[in-house]
Amino acid sequence: MPSQKITLDSAVLALDISPNGEHIVVSQSIDTSSKARLTLWDVKNSQLLTEIDATEYDGMPVCFVGHDQLIAYAKNFSEVCLYSVETGEYIHLNSAGVTWLAASHTHRLVVAGMATEVWDTETPKRMWLMTDYIALKVLNLKPAVADISLDGTKVAVAGINTTQALIFDLERDEIIQTLDNAPAQARWVSLSPNLRYLAVIGALSRGRFLWNLETGEQYLPDIFESDDVGTWSMCFHPNSEYLATGSLVGFISIYRLQDGEIVFSEPIHEGRVWDLAFTPDGKKIISGGDDGVVSILELGNLD
Repeated sequence: MPSQKITLDSAVLALDISPNGEHIVVSQSIDTSSKARLTLWDVKNSQLLTEIDATEYDGMPVCFVGHDQLIAYAKNFSEVCLYSVETGEYIHLNSAGVTWLAASHTHRLVVAGMATEVWDTETPKRMWLMTDYIALKVLNLKPAVADISLDGTKVAVAGINTTQALIFDLERDEIIQTLDNAPAQARWVSLSPNLRYLAVIGALSRGRFLWNLETGEQYLPDIFESDDVGTWSMCFHPNSEYLATGSLVGFISIYRLQDGEIVFSEPIHEGRVWDLAFTPDGKKIISGGDDGVVSILELGNLD
């Protein structure tokens, strides 16, 4: 399968692709200049467009918010910055201990760290706060991870020191679904675009979990087992019919969710695959890893 590569001088810890599929934002670990860098790239020709920020701390969670002109990232894990691609301007959101970001296709951004909250990036104001879980080091409570539906109305939260994952309805401000047998601490969570599935990776890559939200039961448990120790990252295909996973040893695998069959599995990186994302048309998968490579892989027909 044809691919493009962007080779950088430090590990790629996070990335995202714009809703129109034209840009990639890339977060690196500390490089030879002792800075962790956040950069914007053109997908078509793998050209660097701009450096958005640099910090003395390792890497930054990052995502596009709502449309192609706004990027959210966590700076030094102490605040969230909104960067306008169009104007180059920055807006700062007051959040604490930020370790995770996810965005809807509207103007809503979910932030997880000491607290789990949703911000309206147009205002910009915090519009929702999960009041029942605050991550306090003194109590050995780790930050939760959270995802938000594309329409910005539902939030999934995992890793809240219980064996449950929760789905919240933001309009009603209430829990609408509780999923059992979840990891007490988690490092990854992802809602499928059609809201049929929820996927979670346990903290320190201890187990991967998949639920069918229509039944509330774990789905394909023989494949997405709780004792898996090799999965580090994951994402759903735009059509919600496939789930891609990135491993600690460089493999990207794509599962067909109808039956759990692996339709693609190849070593793409040297070392772990930190993050990955399908392009909006589902024809490419973009990934970043320990090797400092951003891979843009043509998938063709997955079946």
